[in-house]
This record gives sequence, C-alpha cells and structure tokens, in this order.
Amino acid sequence: KFSDGLYWIKDRDNTASHQLVDTVRGTSNALKSDSNAIEATYAAPTGDCVAWCWKGGGTAVSNGNGSLTSSVSANTDAGFSIVSYTGHPSSANSTVGHGLNSAPEFIITKERGNTRNWGVYHIGSGNNNILFLNLVNAQSAAAEYWQNTDPTASVFSIGTSTYVNNSSGNYIAY
Repeated sequence: KFSDGLYWIKDRDNTASHQLVDTVRGTSNALKSDSNAIEATYAAPTGDCVAWCWKGGGTAVSNGNGSLTSSVSANTDAGFSIVSYTGHPSSANSTVGHGLNSAPEFIITKERGNTRNWGVYHIGSGNNNILFLNLVNAQSAAAEYWQNTDPTASVFSIGTSTYVNNSSGNYIAY
C-alpha cells in the first residue's frame, strides 16, 4: 500500500499547474513545481490526471545529524527522503540531515512561505552551481547555495542564499 511519500500530480485536461504534495507537510498542502508561489491548499484535479509517486519512510522523525535539526521521512532502500527544515536564524552556512545512508545525487528545495524559486542541486552540475526547477535559466555558479560542498551519507550543506536558507524560513527538500 502506497500511503506515504511525495505525490507529483498534473491534470492533463486543464492548464493547471503541477502540484506537489507530501506526507511530511500534509497532503492538503501543495506546492507548484512550475511556480515560485507559496504553499497553498491542494486543489483536487477534475480531469484526466497523471501522477509520479515516491515512497517515503513512514512518519517523519527528528534528525539531528546536521547543524539544523530536520524532520525526515526516509526510504533508504529507494534512496529517497522528504526533509523539512527551518533556515538558520541568521542565514549562516549550515548542514541538514537527510536520513539516507548514502550521499544524495539530486536535491530539490523550496521555501514554503515565500515566493522564492525552487533550488536544485545535481551531482552533474557540481556543488558550486544551482539550477532552478521552475525557471528555464542555465545553472548559476556561487558558493552561497551549497557551500561548494558535496552531500555526505548523512547531511547536505546549505549556504547563505535565501533559495536554500532564509532566516527562519520553512523549507521542504526532496
């Protein structure tokens, strides 16, 4: 039974945005992957839909592996986790525990309460670049995103950029 994880849903009959819901934030809370909009109430699709689903690891648990405490639902067998964290109070360089037992190669982050772009790390782009899920821009280089540091088997690094670490902002990462 697939009852926890990330659900990426698109109504194929309408021009509505893609919606991402997950069990850590609550399945009534949606983020739009093609937008920098803040988290909103999930709008049930009315037409023919497609969904991509990633199974989490059950109820989220506290993770103190990083300098910031996170709440994590991790499926270590699949190499997938849902991570909720709050940005450092002064937006200082920090680390976040992801709950996996190997270094992630792909991380998507979004501040839930501000209109900020989705920040994306990918091993192929390197730890000194960021991609934006909701934009068509080329990758951007700067240490302020991932501290020029590759993820480890326990944490990923975030820099001082508001895309990944706004003072006391609430973030979700996949």
